[in-house]
Amino acid sequence: MEKIKVKIKGKEYQVEKGTPLGKIFEIAGIEGTLGGVLNGKIIDLQTPIKESGEIHPVYRGSRESLEIMRHSL
Repeated sequence: MEKIKVKIKGKEYQVEKGTPLGKIFEIAGIEGTLGGVLNGKIIDLQTPIKESGEIHPVYRGSRESLEIMRHSL
C-alpha cells in the first residue's frame, strides 16, 4: 500500500495512505484529541488520511473543537 508523510508537532511519520487520524495520533503518542487540522481542513478522528501534510491536534475547548463536535452530531 502507498505511504504518505505526515508531520505532527515537528516530528514526521510515514503511514499507509487511508490510515484514520485517530490511529495516526495513537502512533504519535498523542492523547485527548477530538480531531485535527490537516492542511487547513478540520477533520475528526475517523477521517482516513489520504494526503501528506502537517497535522495539528485539536483538543476540547479549542475553537476548532466546536466545528468537529457539530459535524459528529
